[in-house]
Amino acid sequence: MNAASDAASAKSLPFHSLPLMLALSLFINSTTPPTSSSPTVMAASVPLLPAGGARSPSSSLADGAPPPPEQTEAPVSVTEILNELLNGYDKRVRPNYGAKAVDVDVTMLISSISSMSEVDMDFTIDFYFRQFWTDPRLVIKKFPNKDEQITVGQEMMERIWMPDTFFPNEKKSFFHHATTINKFLRIRKDGRLYTSIRLTTTLACELDLSYFPLDYQNCSLEIESYGYATSDIKLHWKRDLSKADQVEFDEKRLKLPQFKILSATAHSRMEGTGTGQYSRLSCELKFSRRMGYYLIQIYIPSSLIVVISWVSFWLSRESTPARVSLGVTTVLTMTTLMSSTNAQLPKVSYAKGIDVYLGTCFVMVFASLLEYATVGYSTKRLKMRAAAQHRQMHGGIPPTSVMTSQSHMGGSPSKTFQQILGSNHSLHHHPPEHQPLTHRHPMGSPGREGNAERLADHGSMHGRRDRYKSWGSDHSHAQGNTDMYSPHGLPPNGPVDLESGVCRSYSLPRVSPKRKREFKSSEIDKWSRIAFPLAFLW
Repeated sequence: MNAASDAASAKSLPFHSLPLMLALSLFINSTTPPTSSSPTVMAASVPLLPAGGARSPSSSLADGAPPPPEQTEAPVSVTEILNELLNGYDKRVRPNYGAKAVDVDVTMLISSISSMSEVDMDFTIDFYFRQFWTDPRLVIKKFPNKDEQITVGQEMMERIWMPDTFFPNEKKSFFHHATTINKFLRIRKDGRLYTSIRLTTTLACELDLSYFPLDYQNCSLEIESYGYATSDIKLHWKRDLSKADQVEFDEKRLKLPQFKILSATAHSRMEGTGTGQYSRLSCELKFSRRMGYYLIQIYIPSSLIVVISWVSFWLSRESTPARVSLGVTTVLTMTTLMSSTNAQLPKVSYAKGIDVYLGTCFVMVFASLLEYATVGYSTKRLKMRAAAQHRQMHGGIPPTSVMTSQSHMGGSPSKTFQQILGSNHSLHHHPPEHQPLTHRHPMGSPGREGNAERLADHGSMHGRRDRYKSWGSDHSHAQGNTDMYSPHGLPPNGPVDLESGVCRSYSLPRVSPKRKREFKSSEIDKWSRIAFPLAFLW
């Protein structure tokens, strides 16, 4: 049976046999698959509609055929979006070229400050540099999965326009590439772009070392557009953030060995050059120096060296090797300490705070050495004066050994004139410089240092010597006999009482000095023990 006979029989059959005919045709279609060579079978497989041309829902459910699927749009991939954005994009031209300037917002996150060099006048900072701007050419019309932004890497950043910001006070800098280039770009659907770059930069900083090491330093990071003037690019610190959030840093995490970060302040200004007006941003960092290193390595050792130099004031004045060695050693030590300290600092033309302190310490130890030189010279001068007075006294006044020995042995304190003549006879044959000096000087032994100082207080003996000479010459002519006098014209034991013929025992009178009192060498050390510490503390 074929399809043409089925159609002819269907027309001859009555209406009530139509369901039977429909079931028969469905059975034939299910058992015989349609082929391309029999298109009439596909046409016969279409069920016949009842009169009226409408088909009820119950009839479709009875047929068992599923409802047709709804038409939906295919999902848009990120690759298609990026390709569409870059289609016809020219990165050589800034956004809104010929119209208003591009507003670029900037924020920073300081991660570390590795070093600050006083010699090179710079500091090294590691930070995250972030920029925000809007490019109308990168507005995304079809966004996948209802996302708000797309994050891409370095490759996309090289194919779009970016601000030409640079750091005017930069010495050297580099990007980080471990484990990949530390950059990213985020594109929002409204064309807003956000980039972040990690940088390590060495920046110049003019340090003021007038109060070093008790100083505070202000260093800045300058940001500016290299080629675009204010008519093309305007730089701002991010305007919807507070001052504290524009430059972020963690005080607990940022710990420098010699400095402490006190604050980080954001500023903006206009910078004019020969090529135009440019907007410049600056992040000013304020540092305070930590005193621990300099206190341990410089201040305490230099103070102890000064104190050690004062030990010489308590040493004996006769200990010349000890006092000289101590003074020279402290001077050389201070010289070495000053040289090593200045080698770590720049050669500035003004005096620094540490120079003033080390210079004071050097002056103190050098003054201690000069103090001993003064003491030694004073002691030597007193000894020379005492020796000269001793020679003058014993050269002009003969010794009275006989009288002194008899008086100490209980003899008579005076002698007759005839006894003196006998003693004078021996003095003529034996000059005074050959006589044994066994007499006792009323002022003590001139050879000792203390007695030498006392002798210096009594002044010169020339006046007394001249008086004795004039007295002896007058009385020798009066008596007509000069044998009773010494070869120098003085009575051996003092003035002679002519009436009784007795020579009284002679002793040198004390004459109060009329000139200004001189300092003793021992007093110089005594006052130095007080004056030097007070001068150093002042």
